[in-house]
Amino acid sequence: MRTKPMQLTVMAVAALAIVAVAAVMLLAGGNPAQATTAATIAPDSGGGHLLPMAGDKDPTPTPTPRFPQPERCSALPAEVVSSGHIALFDVYWNPGEKELTNTSCPPTVVYVPAGEDDEGNPIPARYERTGSNINIEETVVHVPNDAKVDLSKSDTPYTQAKYPAVWTADNKEDRDTDGDGDGVGDRKVWVLKPGNDWLTIGFSADLLNPADWGNSDEEGSVSGDRTVQYEFDHVHQLDIGEQGRRYALTYNVPADGAAGPFTPIWDTSNSDRNETQITPGEYEHPIWFFTRAGRYEFQVHVKGHPDLERTDGVPPVSVDTAVTSDVRNYTFHVGLMADLSLTTVGPRETAVGERSTITITASNAGPDTATSTKVDVNLPDGLTYDSHEPSADTFADSDGDGTWTWDVGNLANGASETLTLKVIPAAGTHGQELKVSAEIYATEHIASRDVVELDPNTANNMPMTTISVTPEPNVNPIFAVMGSVDENSVGGTKVIGPIKVKEPNVSDTVTLGLTGDGNGHFYAEQDENRHIYIFVAQGAQIDYETKSNYDLVLTISDGKDLSGNIDASVDDSLAVSIQINDVDEAFTATLTSSATSVRVGEPVTLTLTLANPPVSRGELNWRLEETHNRVSTSRSGTNPPQSWTVTKNDAGRYLFKIKVWSGNVEAWTSAVEVHWNIR
Repeated sequence: MRTKPMQLTVMAVAALAIVAVAAVMLLAGGNPAQATTAATIAPDSGGGHLLPMAGDKDPTPTPTPRFPQPERCSALPAEVVSSGHIALFDVYWNPGEKELTNTSCPPTVVYVPAGEDDEGNPIPARYERTGSNINIEETVVHVPNDAKVDLSKSDTPYTQAKYPAVWTADNKEDRDTDGDGDGVGDRKVWVLKPGNDWLTIGFSADLLNPADWGNSDEEGSVSGDRTVQYEFDHVHQLDIGEQGRRYALTYNVPADGAAGPFTPIWDTSNSDRNETQITPGEYEHPIWFFTRAGRYEFQVHVKGHPDLERTDGVPPVSVDTAVTSDVRNYTFHVGLMADLSLTTVGPRETAVGERSTITITASNAGPDTATSTKVDVNLPDGLTYDSHEPSADTFADSDGDGTWTWDVGNLANGASETLTLKVIPAAGTHGQELKVSAEIYATEHIASRDVVELDPNTANNMPMTTISVTPEPNVNPIFAVMGSVDENSVGGTKVIGPIKVKEPNVSDTVTLGLTGDGNGHFYAEQDENRHIYIFVAQGAQIDYETKSNYDLVLTISDGKDLSGNIDASVDDSLAVSIQINDVDEAFTATLTSSATSVRVGEPVTLTLTLANPPVSRGELNWRLEETHNRVSTSRSGTNPPQSWTVTKNDAGRYLFKIKVWSGNVEAWTSAVEVHWNIR
């Protein structure tokens, strides 16, 4: 028979370690407004299945299950948690593994004041839990800089008389870092206390059934109380090389009006302070003190003694007198933050094809250095990157998704850096408003991964610049004639005509002109009926792959003005559009040599010429075959060279030929014969 309530003991052992230990296992959060009475918790990685508990926590006869059913972590984990009331240390019994363990998805805890049910029955005040959406292995706890307090202020509630251990630990962290030899700390500590509107860290034994854990040993095999113990094996500094030593202390919340002095539950500067008690089925909300900003890693395991002599007819959870769990790691990131801001200034208006400048300025208002600062810049479709200054700064779109990243590096308190970005509106963006958005953030490499640093004001982190592209200018319509011709057509092939000319003065001689890019490939000619035709010029090389369309202007002049005086100005003009038709052409390869007979040791250049390749030269495959004295050798690769230099020290007749191909399309060159002679 029990004479006092069951207790969960939390133990803190060992001071801060001297070496940095990389770990990533942390916390969970949730929205208090969404709290429910359902117990939702994630099983340990490799633990067994927990059975659902019917009704409240009172045991029921077997075989009815009596344990809460943990749930999987929900959705995607957040990287950093800095708000909410989190039962970070949340123990449950895993019957599959026969061990106590701490959950990998700790719950959010919500205080619900007293009230009434639908029938008017009173409901006492209570704490309720809601499932976590964060896996402890994916999260870092951020204790914000807002938690910092000055112990030396006259109005501090944490006086030396009430909290002497905090002051002692603060002195121990000093190690005479200021060189004055007094061993006095800086009197700055970070405090997490119940009721904070940003973050509270607590202990939970809500999923433990009090009937499963003994309180005394009538046989005397175990001295004292049978308890469940949370043991803190170590607290490591992950960044010991960056800052001085630091300590963490935990206190039960003093009663209102208590005078002190108060004794910590555990104190990493004093290994004797290592025990607390938590009633199974309830929560504890201690006060946490951290003596210095930095990164702390907690290593924790759970140990307990099952009740082997139950009087309710239910078998014990384990036949062992003691059960333990594996060690879990928790990372606290205390008091480090940087207020980053970003400004972007660009042109209000620009034109298609015009190079425009966007100035991006990254700033840090502190209080700490922002490490590994980056700025993501999203360039919308239609706005093309051209260049940036300073060119030494890394600015790249590594994923090819349109988001460019400027790697600013470490940005000290009060510092600013500026990047000048050149962009060009692409064709087809006339009249559009192109929005350039950007975001600044800093990361820290914690326990083998990058974690986003805490920024107290993110409202100034994501500016947007709008660039208005001028509308397309109006072009007056004109009449035009159109024609087409196959590529590789010979000179004299008719392209367009007849075009009728109205010239009342039959005795006048008219002069025709054809202007525009590529006009030399064509010419205009008039027949005896003053009909104009356009033909392919002699020797013209018309190639669809080189140019598929020619926009030209046909002009005409009779050499006179209205009074009959000599005047060579154009009397009229007509737009001419000529489309080149693509014709399937054979893919050929030709190999030539700079010489056919040379002395031994002299070089010969082999030149490869390609006609109508199916793909670009860089996408082609090639193989050069060489035959000498009936023995053939070869070498191959991609992107066939324009030429090869070949030198032979053995006299004789050599044959060279090359195969070039892409897929099923291939071309062989004729063999080229070269003689290397002794004389």
